[in-house]
Amino acid sequence: MFEKIDEKVKNLAVVIFLSECIGAIIGGIVVWKTADDYGFLLFLAIAGGGFIAAWINSLIVYAIGEAAEGTKYVRPLCEQEPKQESKETNSKTAPAAVTHKPDANSMTLVCPKCGTKNDVARVFCIKCGERLS
Repeated sequence: MFEKIDEKVKNLAVVIFLSECIGAIIGGIVVWKTADDYGFLLFLAIAGGGFIAAWINSLIVYAIGEAAEGTKYVRPLCEQEPKQESKETNSKTAPAAVTHKPDANSMTLVCPKCGTKNDVARVFCIKCGERLS
């Protein structure tokens, strides 16, 4: 169902655009034929406004398709485990429960393994790959 979802959403954007344009043209024609005065101007306003609304709606849906396409490149990077280096344990290392410590000066976490400052939103150290939380 979700295979090639990016292509499906982009195709949906085209269908939305075409159906809304056709609807705007039909609605404009109905108003043109039923209106006494300024019927053609109302047709132009409805068809033109419908075209602009269709373009905006399909642009939003197409952008969602582009975002879905971008996730297929990011997802493998998120799913892979960081490189694990062999650690020798001794009495001088930090206990297993302490995995990070916040830096007092900013919103960063200091890696217990290499000492690199990392953003608080990170799960793994940017330098060595150690799990921060």
